[in-house]
Amino acid sequence: MNAFSWLLRRELWENRAAWIAPAATAAILVLIAIAGMFNGVNASFPADLTAELNSESLNPSNVAVAGLGGIAAVFFLVLQIGQYSYLVDCLYAERKDRSILFWKSLPTSDAATVLSKLVFALLVMPAIAALAVLMAQVLIYLLVSVKFSSTAGLLATMWSPAVWGKATGFALYVLLLVELWALPLMAWVLLVSAYAPRSPMLMALLVPLCAAMIEKLLLGSSHVLHTVVGRMGLPHASTGPLISPEKIDWDVTMDFSVLATPELWLGLLVAAGFVWAAIEIRRRRDPAV
Repeated sequence: MNAFSWLLRRELWENRAAWIAPAATAAILVLIAIAGMFNGVNASFPADLTAELNSESLNPSNVAVAGLGGIAAVFFLVLQIGQYSYLVDCLYAERKDRSILFWKSLPTSDAATVLSKLVFALLVMPAIAALAVLMAQVLIYLLVSVKFSSTAGLLATMWSPAVWGKATGFALYVLLLVELWALPLMAWVLLVSAYAPRSPMLMALLVPLCAAMIEKLLLGSSHVLHTVVGRMGLPHASTGPLISPEKIDWDVTMDFSVLATPELWLGLLVAAGFVWAAIEIRRRRDPAV
């Protein structure tokens, strides 16, 4: 376990983009919020807008949750781009710069090395992004509080623990399901990184694309394309969307029964096969190549 933690630290030391990208995103959003303090909406709401905020169609609680969710959504997009960029390069880069010769001389297994990279992408990078999200949300809402200091009702709702708990809970719920849903694609990218002699990103894109084209020409169907594209978005099974705010009872607990869907578990089995293949390739391959 101590060796595995050092492998994770190695990834953090060698991949500064894992924290630079979320930090830069937070800085940009806060700067936009600062600019909004001096432009745009006035410091007080007109009476008709205040009434609308208190109406059922535009409830202050929903507005506050939507604001927190919108901030988190930006970081989620940046996180996904960072995860795929990291995974497609992590095993290829150590062969390219010959650092694999050094790491293979250490008493760490190929399985531990490959799994540490997957864990870094799936757990460490989201944890860093979550901290950046929280910092950005707090700073932006502080700026909004200054902007709308005359609207006490809205400010009380914005800083309500229930609002923050609802937004945070749903964000973590979405993150969990989307990470599990996209795991086959992430594992595929990791496998390509272990195998590709050059241009792993190009190979990771071309192989599924060629498979989809062959299927279309021979069978006239598009299952491969729909599967790959579908794994890039929100989870969706034969029974409908796996993620939906309407399916969540916020007062009791979130609906995790979606974890039992066959589509999700089939994807996890495929991901396990890809990860096993990546480990075997790294173990059997001549590190000097």
